[in-house]
Amino acid sequence: MSDFFNSELIYSSYGEVEKILKSSNHNLLENFFMTNDFSTDLHNMTLRTQKPETYMFEQAVLKSGKRACDCLMVGDDWKDVLGSQKLGMKTIYVSGLPVDEYFDSVGDCDIVPDFIIEKGDITSLSNLLL
Repeated sequence: MSDFFNSELIYSSYGEVEKILKSSNHNLLENFFMTNDFSTDLHNMTLRTQKPETYMFEQAVLKSGKRACDCLMVGDDWKDVLGSQKLGMKTIYVSGLPVDEYFDSVGDCDIVPDFIIEKGDITSLSNLLL
């Protein structure tokens, strides 16, 4: 599954997240052997676009040189899921609720991510990428 998930990391506040991920105390990508799983980072401030417009996701796919269906978007906002799914990207939604409570909260929703993980559950994210 690792080849499939050698994908794009699109996160609207990636600059701040990147600082945390690369800091000496929180070197999460390296600690979980995930550095090769993320090839590009883009954020809407640089691209001057609003979610859920597809432009940001189109740029990530273009930079990757892959097809949209071979790219993965990880986000904690439904607009991330909606915009990336419009292009056919795989999606991981990072929920602020426990996964079982998440389904109770959304009811009948047209936007269904491919995977849902709880915020802070880096192990589940790592397992999906491996």
